[in-house]
Amino acid sequence: MVSRLNRLRARLEAAGLPAMLVTEKVNRSYLSGFAGSLGWAVITPDQQILVVDDRYTEQARAQAVGWDVRRVEFQAFFDGTAIVEAVRGLGLTRLGFEADKVTVAQHAAMARSVSGIELVPGQGQVETIRRIKEPEEIALVERACGIAERAIDQALPLLRPGTTEAALAWALERTCREAGAQGMAFCLVGSGPRSSLPHSAPTDRALADGDLVLLDIGPMLGGYYADITRMFVVGVPQPWQREIHALARAAQQKALDACRPGMTAGELDTVAREHITQAGYGDRFLHLLGHGVGLQGSGEGPIIDRGIPDMLEAGMIITIEPGIYLEGRGGVRVEETVVITHDGCRSLTRYPHDLTAAGSRTP
Repeated sequence: MVSRLNRLRARLEAAGLPAMLVTEKVNRSYLSGFAGSLGWAVITPDQQILVVDDRYTEQARAQAVGWDVRRVEFQAFFDGTAIVEAVRGLGLTRLGFEADKVTVAQHAAMARSVSGIELVPGQGQVETIRRIKEPEEIALVERACGIAERAIDQALPLLRPGTTEAALAWALERTCREAGAQGMAFCLVGSGPRSSLPHSAPTDRALADGDLVLLDIGPMLGGYYADITRMFVVGVPQPWQREIHALARAAQQKALDACRPGMTAGELDTVAREHITQAGYGDRFLHLLGHGVGLQGSGEGPIIDRGIPDMLEAGMIITIEPGIYLEGRGGVRVEETVVITHDGCRSLTRYPHDLTAAGSRTP
């Protein structure tokens, strides 16, 4: 945690900020280790203060080692007055805050409560640090990916006519939980024509012979998420299904081969998107190429999409997930979670890409 705080302090110094108020749960947990649902943190050049209510004082003292833990009433977080305790004794005249995490009402209350302190809006200070993963973080994501792959493997016998999407989703989640997952970011199942929905929440639709089946799951382990999508066909794949699946796989492989530090997120997206566009399906690739993975399953940076200038760096964990979606027929998406290395990338997901669902495999 010390290295994370030092990296944040360096960013604050560069921005001319003497202190930062962190109210977002994931960011606060990342910096302090405190995993409770509510709490505010203030970081200065030589202090780190954590404000919690009575429910969490014991937990905070145990988890946030080296932090000054202070107590406020529960309501103080909602009317914004928790800031008074957070800055007590610091002598601040300026304080940065996460402008995209604080409500208008909270900001107004904070401004009234500390009228002598200028509240400086900002965003992305902690999220930018989170993009570069430490070895322990990479190991947790890789283990979570292993859990996801085990769940897919054990679900294969259910990929038969009559199984509902909901039953398949429950089997995937149950296996993840039994294998040690502590939560799920999502568990998407789309079959037949519904596989053309990029975010296909499972329904009571029963699988039928010839269906494409999209499985996209994100189990969590130790606070860190996996993300993997695999495609299957119930029965024998049809030529058009093989065609779009092979095309998506080829686009993905081009991106995997090209991925390296020093290129922009937009450049990586272009590698895969141009391949699909040249095959005539550019307008059927409906989403970005990928996103960061870590403490959030899909909301982590960087975003890998057209025109994004963010530079890829070693230690980032991202997904590479091109897709082709044919409305009324079905769609495919193939997704790997990879860590960017000093000279390329290494895949943390290794499950085979085989449309045939018969039998089971061990990844």
